[in-house]
Amino acid sequence: MKQPFLYQPLFIFLLLAGLWSCTDEVNAPGSDTEKPRTRLTINVTDNGYYASTGKPTTRTKQDDYQTIFTQDDRIGLYAIKDGALVEGYNNVCITYDGTQWTLPENTDLTYEGKGITYYAYYPYQDNPEIDLSASEESGFFQTMISGWTPDNSQSDDAYTSQDLMTGTGTLSERQSDGFRLLTVSLTHRMALVVIEFPHTRYQLDVDPKYAWFINVPEAAFTSFSPYREKDSNDKGTGSYRYLVKPGNSGGSTLSGSYTATNGVTKNWEFTPTAITAGKYRTYKVDGGKTTIEHPLQVGDFYLNDGSLIGKDKSLTNAQKTACLGIVYTLQDIRKDNCGLLDSKFPRGTHGLVVAKRHQGSGDKSVWSGGDLANSLSSVWPDKPKDYEGLTDTDKMQGYINTVFLQKYSSGQLALTLLASYRNNNVAPASSSDWYCPSHLEIRIMCRGEEEVNVAGTVTRRDILSTQLGKCSGDALNSGGGRRYWVSSQSGGNSWLMAFLTYASDGHYAGNIYLTSKGHRYSHLRFILAF
Repeated sequence: MKQPFLYQPLFIFLLLAGLWSCTDEVNAPGSDTEKPRTRLTINVTDNGYYASTGKPTTRTKQDDYQTIFTQDDRIGLYAIKDGALVEGYNNVCITYDGTQWTLPENTDLTYEGKGITYYAYYPYQDNPEIDLSASEESGFFQTMISGWTPDNSQSDDAYTSQDLMTGTGTLSERQSDGFRLLTVSLTHRMALVVIEFPHTRYQLDVDPKYAWFINVPEAAFTSFSPYREKDSNDKGTGSYRYLVKPGNSGGSTLSGSYTATNGVTKNWEFTPTAITAGKYRTYKVDGGKTTIEHPLQVGDFYLNDGSLIGKDKSLTNAQKTACLGIVYTLQDIRKDNCGLLDSKFPRGTHGLVVAKRHQGSGDKSVWSGGDLANSLSSVWPDKPKDYEGLTDTDKMQGYINTVFLQKYSSGQLALTLLASYRNNNVAPASSSDWYCPSHLEIRIMCRGEEEVNVAGTVTRRDILSTQLGKCSGDALNSGGGRRYWVSSQSGGNSWLMAFLTYASDGHYAGNIYLTSKGHRYSHLRFILAF
């Protein structure tokens, strides 16, 4: 499914596969003096839509409306030298398979030396008309551009299929790794109308791209279907996009209705003024979107749609039900998890959430097995090189620990309870999902960052327990069995954090103990990163 994203950059690394190679790259000569079949890599960048009132040199990242290519998208590629097509580069269809771009079967790409101009466009057509005499890209694709009229139906996949883009490629010198880089920069050739209905956007003070929306109305449209923007959890917002032909876009009046928060249906209409190619203009219906900055704090309530409610707010019954847990630390844990979270969180994690409920094992031990440290290489031979296993006690690495434990034995009771908790308390797609905390992560949960190494400290425990009480959660500082296992282990033992004192067992609140895996009547408290 093709999805356009607001504020998300497109930077796709293309590896073109030739039949002569078992790799996912194209081998090409590179330059007149290079050996044949030098490997070629390609970057494709989307320049986005600029605000119609701004200048490209002064725009900010928030002005970008860029497109993410997805599986089965196709671009066309040409190479021109001395006013003629280079053999093998006549409208080459390159298809994205979801991870990389691939060539048609039985197709080879070669580079015939210097003085070549590369042109590309999206979406692919079988026989587009081109102008070989043109000295620049807009002229080369002029017939295609002038004849392109977006369809009235642009919901979902139809939006990007109407979003004509053309561009040129720039070939670098041969790099130290033996590759040559062809950078293709695509420019939008249509104009964009953005329609905002009244709703509220909340965004984190530390990251405006992390946002959620409330009071989003349902809208209806007369004789056209725009694309509805979605948040990071694929939930529709109150903003829509509609592509129009540039320059003469004022010819059609757009109209429809929406249902306000008070239940009243209101009609609206406007006539877009002329918008030039590659630009967008926002039309706000009854004031449009309101943006509010949320100051992220320990103690905030984390809801099942990824939204947050301030720690000092009172929750409605519906919000209590939707609350998954409490934000308990504000840290980026990507580095300690050896790259496993990098693609999910390209800008870093904002914090960790402690689950609203604990999971008890009853008269059973949650961990099994001997010294797992000795099993790391055999169980996970292709593990990240920086991961040293379960024994580290000073890293926020519960996520990668959990991945390793699942590879070792998914049948352990702790992991069975984790799977059950994930099914019954579904985490937002924008999160890491629930996992077993590490030694350091649970110490912070009990003691806080400043006193994380001070045994017997329960400062953070008390703060979190107060917040958990507000959302009808299980407190950390009351009730039976408040000792929690972690994913960190050593030999045949595992670490157990005491949130209450159990003098009969020699376990005191705020302390963490290395205990036999056979120990029973303790609990698990899962966490997630967002």
